[in-house]
Amino acid sequence: MWFFKHKKQQAKTPSKLPLSVKEVIDENLEVEKPSQSKEQEQKQGVKKEHPESLLKLLKPLTVKEPGPVNQKKEVEKTVKTKTELKELPESFFSNFLRFIMSKDLDEATLKDLLSHDFVQKMKLFHEALSNGRFAFVHEEDVKTALGKALRVLEDLELEWLERKKAYDKAFEALTDIESKIDEKVAEVKALLSKAALIRKLKSEKPKNQWFYCVNGWAFRNVFELRAALPDMPEWVFAHHCNDLKNDFAEWVRNVFEAPELASKMFKAKTKQELMAVLSEI
Repeated sequence: MWFFKHKKQQAKTPSKLPLSVKEVIDENLEVEKPSQSKEQEQKQGVKKEHPESLLKLLKPLTVKEPGPVNQKKEVEKTVKTKTELKELPESFFSNFLRFIMSKDLDEATLKDLLSHDFVQKMKLFHEALSNGRFAFVHEEDVKTALGKALRVLEDLELEWLERKKAYDKAFEALTDIESKIDEKVAEVKALLSKAALIRKLKSEKPKNQWFYCVNGWAFRNVFELRAALPDMPEWVFAHHCNDLKNDFAEWVRNVFEAPELASKMFKAKTKQELMAVLSEI
């Protein structure tokens, strides 16, 4: 019974232990070692492989340090372009970053930047924004803002000049139209005055205000006088209109209350001159 037990235990024990890692490496690297017969090599089941195949197995265990090219790509991913910077929210450090990206950081600029209290500047920046004022992260921003404001003013000035030219041209045309309107208004007023005068001179006055000539003719209004003048005898006209008096003009001024027409009639010394004055009405 002990024999079978001992034999059973011997069957579980391998005839030869597997090769260690060092032995495998040595085997693949063709390190000198005691020669073995082909039969022993076949029993061990060791298969020779090229060193490169072994390196492939060990490759996942290696850690590759990033080279200069990889480092540059990683840095480029973290640096925002100027276009992306413009899309940043309105904040002190986004504006400051925008300022940094737009400048050459020479020694003088760096020295100037390092001299600032960024926390205090950040507080002043947001205080200015909350009060609706301009907020500058650096003195250079004032120049930039000034340049933008002046360019806007320049554009507005050009627009103002164009509109002023158009306004002056329109105003000139408007003034010309107003002048023509004034002329027409004066003409209309003169026509209205003439119409009123004609109505007045055509109105029939009472008998005690009629004009009675020395030959017995009687005129109820000025238009009857104007119609009778061509046939009026010269001696009758001379009796009422001479160098000493003008009864016709006096009648028009006092009865019809037309002083302007009366003044013109006073200047007439002949029947033809008086007819010319009355023909204007």
